[in-house]
Amino acid sequence: YEHSSASESTINYNAVFNASQSDLSALICDGTWVIEFTKKTADIIEFADANVKAICVANWDTDGDGELSKEEAAAVTTLKVGGTSPFKQNETITSFDELQYFTGLTEIADSVFYYCKGLKSVIVPKNVTNLKVRSFEHCTELESIQMPEGLLTIESYVFWCCTKLSEVNMPSTVTTLGNQAFSQCNMLRSVKLPSSLTKMANVFHASQALQALHIPRYMTTLTNGTPISSCTSLMSLSVDENNSRYDSRDGCNAILTKVGDTLVVGFKYTRIPNNVKAIGAYAFQSQSITSMELPEGVTSLGTCAFHNCNSMTAFIMPSTVTNIGSAAFYYCNHLTSFVARMETPVNINSVNPFKYIGENCVLTVPKGKTQAYIDAGWKTIDDGGVFKEIVEEEPEPEPLLGDINKDGIVSIADVTRLVNIILGKE
Repeated sequence: YEHSSASESTINYNAVFNASQSDLSALICDGTWVIEFTKKTADIIEFADANVKAICVANWDTDGDGELSKEEAAAVTTLKVGGTSPFKQNETITSFDELQYFTGLTEIADSVFYYCKGLKSVIVPKNVTNLKVRSFEHCTELESIQMPEGLLTIESYVFWCCTKLSEVNMPSTVTTLGNQAFSQCNMLRSVKLPSSLTKMANVFHASQALQALHIPRYMTTLTNGTPISSCTSLMSLSVDENNSRYDSRDGCNAILTKVGDTLVVGFKYTRIPNNVKAIGAYAFQSQSITSMELPEGVTSLGTCAFHNCNSMTAFIMPSTVTNIGSAAFYYCNHLTSFVARMETPVNINSVNPFKYIGENCVLTVPKGKTQAYIDAGWKTIDDGGVFKEIVEEEPEPEPLLGDINKDGIVSIADVTRLVNIILGKE
């Protein structure tokens, strides 16, 4: 300490101690000395938002001086008080970048900032490894979220309906993204998934501005359906070429398994490769496709494979299909044409994959197979089923020898065209 002034009755010192106030509390004063402790300005957190400061001071100002120091913030291990978040559903707070000083936190607990509709900016502290369920749900003004390196998990619904969030810089350490973690983030145009990611669910449901998604090298587990349901602006879907489980072969704009040739995620710009054997559960759920023809060779359609494709009007099922999962076409309520080419129809009496497809869908089946389909559960509305009517597909006629221009007759026009072809004129 340094002597600063003196008189007969008072001695003033400016003292700087390399110790906390509690450490110095053992100093003995005999009544003639008055020791006042003041926090150094550099230790006091300057809050940009007075409402955030008021909440923090009310709950974590341990020395009662009306301020929150970095030391006091670092001592906080949970943002819940008595099991409840003091921030939850507070619509007046706008900024909490000072959260970065709460370095004693290892997680942002569930629903901590739930429905903080005015919150625009947050910096998550460096030791946080987990964002718990719904921790930032319905922060509809949130524009910026800085997440630390070391973060491992973003649980379900964390950023659900954060409609102003347009960009996410995800830490390179994240391994798990929970169900609908970024659901209905309607301004989110791009997101780079870290190479460390191993597991994800239906993460981006109804994030309608999302334009591209690239599946990283170590991502080997997809759960809870497609990660891109109702992403109506999506243009590109690809997989890292070194991924051990999935691929997007031949630029098909889909995610397929390398073993089993199952298409597990697709959307309206997907080109289904001819070697695909199965359409996985939820593969095209809630996609804005208008028509679909599956290639010959597909044998199985998983549960909810085309669930809620309510823009789809026409569907052609190949002759090779032997299994259709439950709810495969639920809520495809604009279907008007469904062509099934299996000579032996799949029995759907106990599965009913076509519920809620609307009242105007005509089922077309192979010639002479109407009764076989009815017996297998493919019934009209009048018979307790879902189809408006069942018609039989006329087999394509055998090609007519000499009919070069494919008009159904052999004429001088065919001779003329044949000569032109020989002469290289067409």
